Amino acid sequence: MTLPKTTFWDFISLRLEANEDVLLIIVAETHGHAPGKTGTKIALSISGEDHGTIGGGKVENDLKNQILEYYRLNRTFPIMIEYAFDHEISEESEGMICGGWQVFLMFRLDHSHLDQIQAIGRAVRHHKKSRFIWNQSGEIEIVEDVDESRIMETPVFQRGSSWQFTEINGIEPAIHIIGGGHVSLALSRVLQILGYHLRVYCQRPEAPTLLANIYANEIMIGPFDQVHRLIKPSGNDYIIIMTPGHKSDEVVLQNVLRLPVKYIGMMASPAKSRAIRQRLLESGFDQQLCEKVHSPIGIPIHSHSPEEIAISVAAQIIRIHNGNKR
Repeated sequence: MTLPKTTFWDFISLRLEANEDVLLIIVAETHGHAPGKTGTKIALSISGEDHGTIGGGKVENDLKNQILEYYRLNRTFPIMIEYAFDHEISEESEGMICGGWQVFLMFRLDHSHLDQIQAIGRAVRHHKKSRFIWNQSGEIEIVEDVDESRIMETPVFQRGSSWQFTEINGIEPAIHIIGGGHVSLALSRVLQILGYHLRVYCQRPEAPTLLANIYANEIMIGPFDQVHRLIKPSGNDYIIIMTPGHKSDEVVLQNVLRLPVKYIGMMASPAKSRAIRQRLLESGFDQQLCEKVHSPIGIPIHSHSPEEIAISVAAQIIRIHNGNKR
């Protein structure tokens, strides 16, 4: 089941299909303390709508106004802009300054770019390993089925007489949220903001909280005791178990515990966590394997509401993603 929502790439595609130009700004390089990480984007329609962000605040507002002015002046795109703190360094500048600064690439997209934008949208939606290459001539190259062992994990901006920006899709961690309830919905909202690829698994396609989930990249429908068959994990993936009942939590945990993933967390009280862990040991699971399960889930902040639990779980995932095992 594909999530019925308007993604960033859908936003662009719909306007290109209607023969409306779209302006795109990409953060190509970031140094020091600057808003918006490398690879973030914002798209602007000529009618005044926008989608995405490059960090917000004054920098984003300045650049939105600047690209619209360039469009009105019929400037030649793409354009490279270097921006330092609160002021622009220079257009097409090779100079650097100390402190925070960023390189932005500005593109004008029209109907001729529709096929490439739709291809990018499909690759992003299906978490397909791909390279997206944006170059100074305004062309967009999409290379699919790339060898993960031979590619970089972060976007790369290559300067020179003809600059090029390359980003990788499909190797970022996927987060598998098993359960489609209120906490799953709140957690999806938080993790989507952080840029993770989200898959939500539920056995009730009509669940109101599942239907309200406009944040997940994919929604998978199936019985909880078969969910593990739908997961195609990598060593960097995260599994979060939060089904409606402790029995189904335990069944899911038994089925996913041996999967080669970076993190397994289960929402449960301390007492329930201890009881489930003990039953796993008695059924033959190795103690070291059981100890890798994060349960109770999240960083202890005395959370009670779905939103508070979501923040604590997201904080734990960020901490592990950034290099702290616990």
